[in-house]
Amino acid sequence: MRDYIEERATQLAYYIIEHKATVRQTAKVFNVSKSTAHKDVTARLMEINPELEDAKKMDELFKRVNETKERLGLI
Repeated sequence: MRDYIEERATQLAYYIIEHKATVRQTAKVFNVSKSTAHKDVTARLMEINPELEDAKKMDELFKRVNETKERLGLI
């Protein structure tokens, strides 16, 4: 995976955790699509940053991702 993708995925995750932001809000701040932001924090993050596997941090992250899915009617 390219370095800039790894860096972006990590930054997105930390932003969501620190600001309690949704995927939509985070995507807007980082000027990426919602799809890219979602894929970065769900699929790519676990591969590239084991530091974020801390249960509390990941719970907060996925809580925000799931709130977004609920709003869109995907859950």
